[in-house]
Amino acid sequence: ESHVMLAQKYLHMNDNENARVAAERALELQEMWGTSYDKRMSFPAWVAWTRVLHQRAVDGKGWPDNSWEVNNFGMVR
Repeated sequence: ESHVMLAQKYLHMNDNENARVAAERALELQEMWGTSYDKRMSFPAWVAWTRVLHQRAVDGKGWPDNSWEVNNFGMVR
């Protein structure tokens, strides 16, 4: 989960390339482990959140400027 949080922090800083790299590493580790260290969210929730962060980084969107955009994070295109 530390790589997930790192990806999120990079998105806050509008550093999409490092956010993408951190999210990809997080997904690799999640695939290897098959479980989450932080049990406050389920493992599928961690993977889903990581995928959302990764997609934002790939799309070059960075972190949203307003709360409405945060509400739309999980929207399917």
